[in-house]
Amino acid sequence: MTMRPDALRLVRDTQHEGDVPVDPSRQAVDGLAFFSDAQIVARYRTLRSGLEHDPAETIEQPIVRSFLGDVGGRAVLDLGCGEAFLGRQLLAAGAAHYLGIDGSPLMVAKARQTLAGTGGIVEQHDLERWCGGLIGRFDMVVSCLTFQYVADLPRLFEIIRHHLKPGGVLVFSVEHPVMTSSYHALAPADGRSGWAVYDYFRHGSRDDHWLDAVVRKHHRTIAQLIDIVRGHGFDLDRLSEGEPDRANFETVQGYEARLDVPICCVLRCIRRA
Repeated sequence: MTMRPDALRLVRDTQHEGDVPVDPSRQAVDGLAFFSDAQIVARYRTLRSGLEHDPAETIEQPIVRSFLGDVGGRAVLDLGCGEAFLGRQLLAAGAAHYLGIDGSPLMVAKARQTLAGTGGIVEQHDLERWCGGLIGRFDMVVSCLTFQYVADLPRLFEIIRHHLKPGGVLVFSVEHPVMTSSYHALAPADGRSGWAVYDYFRHGSRDDHWLDAVVRKHHRTIAQLIDIVRGHGFDLDRLSEGEPDRANFETVQGYEARLDVPICCVLRCIRRA
């Protein structure tokens, strides 16, 4: 399972940037197939290059980096690393070792270019099947906007637990459950952004029509995520619902536009001894 060419899904905001009509007969594909499609990835890069306020860079990534804290001397595992931009930042900040995992050959190739000359390593694995093998090797595990693509998340948490040292830190972000519940943006008459929330407590898969394709995701409430965390050997340390920070926006207008609809959740978890 791949997931994240640097926060791929958050690039579409509540106005459905990048949406075009999709053939209703088209079948949904999983994240691995979606992010391994060269045309989809090209459309994503074109879309993102035209954004004035990238929500990944202004909201999600600052929270993730804050939750990780000091990475000096730490061994870091990045699940769904995409193009490994975060990996390069962590190595520059003093991380002793970085291993990125992604299922898409396109993302892995780009990630290796991103990390050239840094000592960072990238491997290609589908997270739905990956079992690792580096037991107790890592001080930190990070995953950005990946877990909504994973069908069997409890299984993956067991694998993560075995790879972290006791007391190790897991930081992960997901699309906010408000968004994964229905994937229907609204355009209120006053010009503000909005989101139609229904089926919130009907857990399970969702088909997201995006970038002229359909990708399968998995909706979980915040309470479900916390139950998975606590039920698989972790304590919840911090939780953010992605509230924007004015300091990360160049303009007041850009900041105000992000106060209407939450786009991500970020959780910081500690592995029990």
